[in-house]
Amino acid sequence: MPVPRVTPVSVSVSASASAAAIEPDPEEPSALARIESAESLAAALEIAGPELADTTDELGTGALLLTAWSSTRMRWADVSVAKSETSFALVHKDSDAARGKRMCVRGSLIQISKESVGSSAVFIGLLMSGYTDLVHFVAVGGTGELVERSRTRLCGVVTGTYDYANSGGGTGHAINVVGMFDLPENRKALR
Repeated sequence: MPVPRVTPVSVSVSASASAAAIEPDPEEPSALARIESAESLAAALEIAGPELADTTDELGTGALLLTAWSSTRMRWADVSVAKSETSFALVHKDSDAARGKRMCVRGSLIQISKESVGSSAVFIGLLMSGYTDLVHFVAVGGTGELVERSRTRLCGVVTGTYDYANSGGGTGHAINVVGMFDLPENRKALR
């Protein structure tokens, strides 16, 4: 497939307009400050939602904002749904329409590792559902004894698609979810 040519475009912006775009309004709290005070998942999605996007090899601003909120505020009741609000096929077909919807998936962990978000720990990794459906996840709460190859259930919020360089030298295609594992410690935690 030929690569489209991009022609540079010259844009002129006045110095005062560009300074206003870079420097935040001192009266306006940052998105991070606003999301940290959000009392519910719905309120957090109002703040993070406009920033949710498909990404390649990174989480993206919206998913990071949602992760910051989730690391201290998410409860199992926020993400556990009897019937998923979207599916792998729908996310891949139209990720814009699927962002912010909740889904639960069963599968096998391909990888999982601990990362820090502020003073909280989160777990990032890949889960395979069936033979082809991949979830790149950011999990908050407990992970119990889950390790690579563990079978588990994950419930969370879809933030978009996630493409990544895989170990075979190609590109893997997954959906990105911020959520929790279905474990007794997460089901009973009131956070």
